[in-house]
Amino acid sequence: MENQINITPEIKAYIETAILPAYENFDRGHGVQHVAEVIQRSFAIVASGKIRCDLDMVYVVAAFHDYGMKVARENHAEHSARLLRNDVTLRKWFSDEQIEIMAAAVVDHSTSRNAEPRSIYGKIVCDADKDTDIETSLRRALEFSFATFKDFSLEQHLQSCYEHLQLKFGEHGLVKFYVPCSINDDFLREIKNLAANKDAAVARFREVAKTLKFDFNKINCSFAIYRERGMINNYFRPRL
Repeated sequence: MENQINITPEIKAYIETAILPAYENFDRGHGVQHVAEVIQRSFAIVASGKIRCDLDMVYVVAAFHDYGMKVARENHAEHSARLLRNDVTLRKWFSDEQIEIMAAAVVDHSTSRNAEPRSIYGKIVCDADKDTDIETSLRRALEFSFATFKDFSLEQHLQSCYEHLQLKFGEHGLVKFYVPCSINDDFLREIKNLAANKDAAVARFREVAKTLKFDFNKINCSFAIYRERGMINNYFRPRL
């Protein structure tokens, strides 16, 4: 499948053996499943938008975007960029200019910057970092709330999640999509409508919360398990 999108096999092998396994140790919202989905969505955005770019660079940016979590969660985008810049192996395939473009794109993926990414690579990974499935977005918000605010009641979790939804997708929400893509346009329209209706949003969060019957801190699967399930290999198969 990688040949269809012209990913250099040596780069793919390096990323899969040296970079992606680190995601096994991150929280579920930044774990192996998440990075696999970001890689997959990055390629889907490229295909949907018919964007001309270097797919090896798209791949490396997506793979490194949360890699800095191994240093610290706070400012992890900056840590990710530093690790990318300092990766000697990547310089076998990329010029200094390409390395800097990719490092800047990794920094730019963070929505909290509230600034437009500086390159097409930053725009792609910034868009790909957002779940474009409503149920998944709501579930991730709940998982974060349950894992972070352990003393909250259910009602407090629901309120916290709604406030987070408003912050991201309300009238003046921080979330923006930068690459024209039908997948993103449809999602943004639906979730903004949900954010505008508190009762409907809280009810939807409540329904999703009923399905969360696991330990949120112990659910991140290993990279090997995801490869066995076919998910890692399937990130080369854009879902359009």
